[in-house]
Amino acid sequence: MAKTLKERHLNLPIAALAIFMICLFDVLTGPEVAPSLFYLVPVIFCSWHGSRRDALYVALVAALLWLVADISTRNYVSLFPLVWNSASRFLLFFAAAIMTHTLRRDRLELKRTNKELRNLMRAEAALARTDSITNLPNARSLEEALEREIARCRRTGKSICVACIDLDNFKSINDHYGHVAGDSLLRRVSESIRDNIRASDFPARVGGDEFVVLLWEISVADVEEVGKRFVDSITACGRDFPNAKLGASVGIVWLERPGLEVSELIRKADDLMYQAKRNGKGQIAFEIVRSPQTVVTTAVS
Repeated sequence: MAKTLKERHLNLPIAALAIFMICLFDVLTGPEVAPSLFYLVPVIFCSWHGSRRDALYVALVAALLWLVADISTRNYVSLFPLVWNSASRFLLFFAAAIMTHTLRRDRLELKRTNKELRNLMRAEAALARTDSITNLPNARSLEEALEREIARCRRTGKSICVACIDLDNFKSINDHYGHVAGDSLLRRVSESIRDNIRASDFPARVGGDEFVVLLWEISVADVEEVGKRFVDSITACGRDFPNAKLGASVGIVWLERPGLEVSELIRKADDLMYQAKRNGKGQIAFEIVRSPQTVVTTAVS
């Protein structure tokens, strides 16, 4: 900022010096050469880079020095033409200065507006892919992430794993403690899910009390342990609501070779989650699909 102010303070003397040099050239060349256009250059320069007051000053300086050049090179028989020409030049310079300064101001304002619009568009795009309560990615963002991951796994031959988590008895918390408490609990649950996955994994809230986690390159041996961590941590989040008996049912599908589309993969994990609920809630149901389509399904308490 200090540098900008310093540059602004230099604009006026630089413009005045330039006008003086043009005036000197005007005097030396006599009335045969009219450098009138050159007087406008420093006026426009100072008006573009300086303030409105600078624009007025430099227009006045240009008109006065041109008056000096006129007096030095021309013989006026009457005072009126001299005053008229000087006033006309001042008005011309002043109009050019104001127009230039206004153009500069409008240009800066347009740049600021465009920047604000870009920021708003980025924020809107982020909101369109973010759950407003938990700040986790939403269903749309999850689908996009799964499409990229399925394509990558097909290309590299890697496995893919998706966990579907549904809160048990969450409705009773909204009914007995209110929706504010329910929203607060959802945020705590989302934090607990983040705490139990790696930074590379992708958690999302896809419904009222339903979450889906894309587990990146997890081994078969770790699938059951991850599901247990989800159940235990979410159950711990509900200890402040003992009458609600909050818990979690988890369905996990692990594919050695992803042969499913996004909707099919999510539906399979969702079906496993409902299977866990039917087994008594607080359960984990997982399906291991190996090539060539060897399926092992297990439900774990």
